[in-house]
Amino acid sequence: MTATLWRNGDYLLYWWSRASSILGSQVSYLAIPLYALTVLHQSPTAALVGVCGYGSGLLFALHAGVIGDRFDRRLVMVAADVCRAVLMGILAMQAAFGVASLLSMCLIALAVGALSVVFDSAANAALPDLVGEELFARAMARNQSRDFALGMAGPLLGGALVAVGPKWAFAFDAASYVVSAILLVFIRTPLAPGAGPGRRRTLAMIRDGLGWVVKDRTLRRMTLYLSVLNLVLTAGVFATADHFVARAEPLGQGFMVAVQAVGGLLGSLVAERLHRTRSVRAIIGLHGGLWFVGLTAAGILPVAPVIAFGFGIGWLVAPALRIAFGSRLVRVVPTDVRGRVNSAVSLSTATFSMVGPAVGGVAFGLVGYGVTMVGLGLVALAAVLLAPRSTVD
Repeated sequence: MTATLWRNGDYLLYWWSRASSILGSQVSYLAIPLYALTVLHQSPTAALVGVCGYGSGLLFALHAGVIGDRFDRRLVMVAADVCRAVLMGILAMQAAFGVASLLSMCLIALAVGALSVVFDSAANAALPDLVGEELFARAMARNQSRDFALGMAGPLLGGALVAVGPKWAFAFDAASYVVSAILLVFIRTPLAPGAGPGRRRTLAMIRDGLGWVVKDRTLRRMTLYLSVLNLVLTAGVFATADHFVARAEPLGQGFMVAVQAVGGLLGSLVAERLHRTRSVRAIIGLHGGLWFVGLTAAGILPVAPVIAFGFGIGWLVAPALRIAFGSRLVRVVPTDVRGRVNSAVSLSTATFSMVGPAVGGVAFGLVGYGVTMVGLGLVALAAVLLAPRSTVD
């Protein structure tokens, strides 16, 4: 961080709050499915717990944006953290006494998933108010450096805690939300969006958020591009998992995930400069081009190092692309609508992500890994045509 951001006490509280909750979530992301599989002894049944956690994010995405735009965002984040801490504490107690069931785990996963999208909607919309538009790109770059670093550390910590006992992993997650809530309480910057509770009906507010994405040409095209790329990447990851299973290379998938995180971390270090010196169209072109090269290389030479390299280089430009999108949103969308716009975009990208595994699995079964990956690379390259035609963002 630069000295300017270091002197922003409220941003530092926000930054460390997010670090705490993200680390806890990364631990539970690994611990919950492992614990569900241990308790239920059936992969399809245990997978239902994961579906509940992920599906609730889709079901409540648009309403989460309304909540973030209707109430004070700091209070929304604190309330979401407190509720998540209670729920994960309950799961830790159930694990300690061996009384967890499919129903209880599904309900907790559903509630935590919904609360997480509420928190994220409020947190993303609050960031510009904490740092100002002039430092927004820099703050986003630093946030992404944190997220990618925790993405590498969290699963390792989660694996260690699960080995000791799942209850400790869930208790750690609960504690992380408590720490996050305490830090957020001390933020003094006003984070009320100004829409006011009860002024408009929920559906009307949702339509406003969707309307901003549709009517702004740059936001619309970037949302479509991000959605298509999410489909490509989830399809590629799923096909790659099938490929490693077929070749009996269980470590290949883990190696690929680690290299992706390294690529994203390196990309976050240069993201601000790339955003400052290149147009949105150029960033999207570079992003799609690198994914084309990486996925095609993985398809032509499908060995673990090449596959990992292919996924890693694609993530080098992703942080700059996120900054470009966020900066456009901050520039054109009023603060009292940002939560709903963020949620609308998240719903679009997450919906495409859900289709990706089916596409990757079917393609892998029909034409094999090599053709699947080359085809996905071509789709990534073609998606560049969705980039805004303007040379400035």
